Amino acid sequence: MLKFKTIIFSTLLIFIFSGYERFFQATIEGKDIMYKTSYLIVEDTVLDEEDLISNSLDDVALLVAGGARVTIRPGRTISKIVSQEIDNYEKTDNYKYGLTSTIVAIGSGTRVIIEKAKINVDASFSDAIVALNGASIIIKNSTITTKKKYSKGIVLLTDSSVDISGDSIIKTEGNYSPCLELNINKGYIEGSIFHLSSKGEGSPLLNTLGDGEIMLNEAKGTAENSQIMVVQGHNTISISNSNLNCKGTNKENNNGGILLYKNNNDNRLVELESYNSQFSLINNPPEIPMLYCFNIEADITLDNTETKNGNIFIKAYQTDNSNINTKIHLTVNQMGFDGEIIALDEAKIILKDDSNLLANNKITGNVEIQ
Repeated sequence: MLKFKTIIFSTLLIFIFSGYERFFQATIEGKDIMYKTSYLIVEDTVLDEEDLISNSLDDVALLVAGGARVTIRPGRTISKIVSQEIDNYEKTDNYKYGLTSTIVAIGSGTRVIIEKAKINVDASFSDAIVALNGASIIIKNSTITTKKKYSKGIVLLTDSSVDISGDSIIKTEGNYSPCLELNINKGYIEGSIFHLSSKGEGSPLLNTLGDGEIMLNEAKGTAENSQIMVVQGHNTISISNSNLNCKGTNKENNNGGILLYKNNNDNRLVELESYNSQFSLINNPPEIPMLYCFNIEADITLDNTETKNGNIFIKAYQTDNSNINTKIHLTVNQMGFDGEIIALDEAKIILKDDSNLLANNKITGNVEIQ
C-alpha cells in the first residue's frame, strides 16, 4: 500500500508520497539513472510549513525536477540522518550521480532557492546538494553542514550552477568531503560574502574536475588536513577580496595549499586569478608549497594578493607518463610573499614580475623571468 501525507506549501496544496514509492529517471552521460526519493516535487512550490527528514541511505531526501521552482523558506530544515556505515561505495554510480544525496535538482529550468534555512547531513556517501542537467541552486543566508565521510557540501554535474550569498555557511567534517565540487562537464559557481570550512583529509574548500567558471568574492574559509583548492578540470577561476587558508596539511597525502594538475590528456589552459586576497598555510610542514602544479598548463595572476607559506612558494614538475607539458604562466603584481620558486624535470615557469617583488627569492630549474 502506498503511504502518503499531505503537506501545505504556502497556499498550494499538493500530495507528496513518502517511503520508497516515488521514482524519477534522468539521463546522465548517456546512462538512464533511476532516482528513488522520499519527497518528489515537480511543480512550483514554496516549502514553509514543515521540515523534511530522511533516514534511508539509498534514497534522496528531496528531489526537485521537471522545471519546478522550489523555495525553502526561512526556518526550515532538510535533514538526512543515517547511522549505517558502509565502505567502497565511492566509485559506484549511486554516489557519483547523487542517488543517495539529501537534495537533488534535475533538469533545465529546475531551480531550488534556499533562504535562511538549514541543510543537515549525518550520513556517509550523502552529499548535501547535487544539481545536474542544467538545474540551478540559489543559497541565501543559509547553513549547510555534513558530518561524515564522502559527504560533500554542493556538487554540480552537467551544466548546472550555484549562487551563494549573504553570510551563508558551508561546513563539512568528514574525509573526502569538499565544500564545493564542480564535477562532470560544465558548471558555474558564483559566491559572495560566504564562509567555507572543512576538517577531513581529501576535503578541499573547492574541488574542480569538470569544465567551469568559478567566481568567489569576499569568501572566507579554512580547510584542515586538506588543500584550499584542487583544480583538475578546464576552469576559469576568479577570487577577489577573500581570505582562504589550509591548516595542518599532511605531507604524505596532500601537496600544496593550491593544487593544480591533470591526470588525463586534456591540455586546455586553466586560468586562476586572485585580487585583493590572502592565502595562508597554517602549521603546515615548511616544505609544502603554496602553489603545486604538475601535468598542466595554467595561467596564474596574483594581483595585490598576500600569501603566507613555508619555504616554497611554487613548485612545478612533470611526470613521465603525461602527454601534457607542464607550463605555468605566473604574473605577480603588488603582492607580498616569499619562498622558493621551483620548476623540476621538463616543467617550465614563465614569471612576469610587474613590481620587482622576486629579487630576493631563490629560483631553481627552468624559470624564465620576463
